[in-house]
Amino acid sequence: MRVFVRIANVRLPWQFKDSDRLGDWIDSRPWISRSPVTVVRVADPNFIDPFVVAIEDAVLAADRRATDARTVILDPAEVATGGFEAAAARHFEIPTERPPLDLATLIGRETAARPIIWLIPPLPTDRPALIDETERFVDLVTKVVPTARLCVLFVDTPQSPLSGRCYDLTSGGPKSDTDLLGIPNNQLWQHYLHRRIAWESGGRLSRADSLARQVEFARLQPGNDAALEKEFTQEAISTFSELPREKRDPLLKTVEEFVDGKPLSDRVRPDLFWDPAHLRVTTPVPWVARAMLQLNPRRPFSEFLRGCLLCIPLAQSLLTACFLIENQVRGRIRLPNDAPPGAPFEEAWQQFVGGASFTSSLYPASGPSVPASPWAFASLGEILCQDEGSLTGNDWRQEVRLLRNHLAHGHYAGWETLQLTRQLISRLAS
Repeated sequence: MRVFVRIANVRLPWQFKDSDRLGDWIDSRPWISRSPVTVVRVADPNFIDPFVVAIEDAVLAADRRATDARTVILDPAEVATGGFEAAAARHFEIPTERPPLDLATLIGRETAARPIIWLIPPLPTDRPALIDETERFVDLVTKVVPTARLCVLFVDTPQSPLSGRCYDLTSGGPKSDTDLLGIPNNQLWQHYLHRRIAWESGGRLSRADSLARQVEFARLQPGNDAALEKEFTQEAISTFSELPREKRDPLLKTVEEFVDGKPLSDRVRPDLFWDPAHLRVTTPVPWVARAMLQLNPRRPFSEFLRGCLLCIPLAQSLLTACFLIENQVRGRIRLPNDAPPGAPFEEAWQQFVGGASFTSSLYPASGPSVPASPWAFASLGEILCQDEGSLTGNDWRQEVRLLRNHLAHGHYAGWETLQLTRQLISRLAS
């Protein structure tokens, strides 16, 4: 399921923790064989439009006009007051005073003719046991009208959860890919801003929208990464200072304890930590790490916080490009059959051949990918020394090696890094 988000006048598909899992569920067309009640969790009740559109589009695509299924959005205030059955009855203009059996029969007949996926945005007030009462009513509907076909999707937030089980769409971001490297120059800065803002915001739509507005108001010149960093820092400090004292004061101690391997404190708000790239690796969200560093750049855990600022999707895209460029560079140099006497990589080759190296354990037992010469263990710099073109002075291919090392060691991935990667791709193509 693709959720499109517009930031910095650029519309991109975002990946959320459970967006693929929710998409797979919708693709299975559960409204045909069963009538489930489930929960979709978002971060902010005021930013659900992209998710609603994505769900509606996914239902249409999955149904393929086989059942003419449609999505109906119910008023969350009506659901909070009278429950799902009353809101659904009101949608069909059925008097809600009728007995539950009558409501179930009439609603079942309506959904037997055409499946409905009911979507309920976050409720303005709590309604205890809403999921249980909805499941009981839907079960009643399917018993009195076995041909009824319906699904109920509640949308909730971490602040007001309806269930312990949900499809988690609270944080996300653009997928890491190499599309950024083929974008025309006059569009590149806006695409770069979209990705940087998404990461800095910890993948929260409301935070990203607020930060994007601040950046737009600053009217930065394209390519002015220093000014962008300044805006990010000012916004982070401002937001950090607005945190409730009972949350802000223990945060520093909580992060320090977390770095030392202790579990997160329950006193910390859930939107201050996230799992970037949904890899179950919890860190402070980037703007929190930025504020803490700015207030004291010499904290005992400052390197951990600096690592939180690295825009991983951007770094992944550029590092992937470096791998592709390096493969091309290495493969185009004609190498001698044997390594030079005393070459430092000869020992690694002998260990590989003898099956005693770490690398040998990572290769399959056979196949054309298995290294056939010691040059497979030479660095790019050592291989370039075998090419006469590298001995004439300034060789752009050396920058491939330097850039790859820069990114692989977790250094800053920003505008200049992006520009250099694009230049190296152009050099390779020409």
